[in-house]
Amino acid sequence: KEYPIIRTDEYCVGGAACFFVGKKINFPGKIQLGETIQELNPRISKEVAEDIASRIISANDKRDFEKAWLILKDIEFI
Repeated sequence: KEYPIIRTDEYCVGGAACFFVGKKINFPGKIQLGETIQELNPRISKEVAEDIASRIISANDKRDFEKAWLILKDIEFI
């Protein structure tokens, strides 16, 4: 299963992660994205997941989508 192709006007990188786990949240906040990150990798604590979520949101807001995707993809190795 792959993350959906992103269109920045419809959803963000975090939104793609939410869609991946079946949540229809186009622009998740830190808590929503943190919960999604924990679903993707249950070994990640709530605090770490929310920190990762903040980094993804920050990169996305700066339109640095490549960085946001890299942060998201790295969660499988934590």
